[in-house]
Amino acid sequence: MSLETVKAAIVQHLTTEYRQTRRVHKVEGHRGRFETVDEIKRIAARCPALLVSTDGVRNLGETYGRHQGIWGDASFCIYVLTKDLPGQPRDTQAEQLVGALAHTITDNDWGCEAQIPKNVDARNLTTTAIDRLGVALWAIAWRQAILIEQAEVLPLADFERLHIDYDLAEGDGEPVATDHIILTTQQETTP
Repeated sequence: MSLETVKAAIVQHLTTEYRQTRRVHKVEGHRGRFETVDEIKRIAARCPALLVSTDGVRNLGETYGRHQGIWGDASFCIYVLTKDLPGQPRDTQAEQLVGALAHTITDNDWGCEAQIPKNVDARNLTTTAIDRLGVALWAIAWRQAILIEQAEVLPLADFERLHIDYDLAEGDGEPVATDHIILTTQQETTP
């Protein structure tokens, strides 16, 4: 299995379990940690949200036997983002979701023959800047040993188009110029 396969299985499991029963609006894969408050603000439009990321792999090693191959301890994280709803303060929602996720994560191999999760840890990541947005942010992370498959390397598609927006004024988000270039290749002809 690949990291991508396990992450997709986690997203699918959470979508099935939490979209209906917990009324989570958004369950999806996420690239990792948040860079800016603006990124959180954009995602907060569809709260409550569960964002699944793969944060790395360590202790890679080869094993033999029934499940031979390269195994590693993958680090996964689910970011929980909530906002105030009538009768449901954001902090309470986040804490309830984290508690439910702790039960979901424990003893779950996500249908991927992964080892049992270990070192499950939940943290409140809400800062003053995040609180001003009217949202709560928690993370629940764990390690899980998985068999790492060798990824298939796919050829890149031909580079045929280029689109560039030039935004020279910092922070306004309005491009001052745009280029759209279509690249063509010439076919060789035989005489």
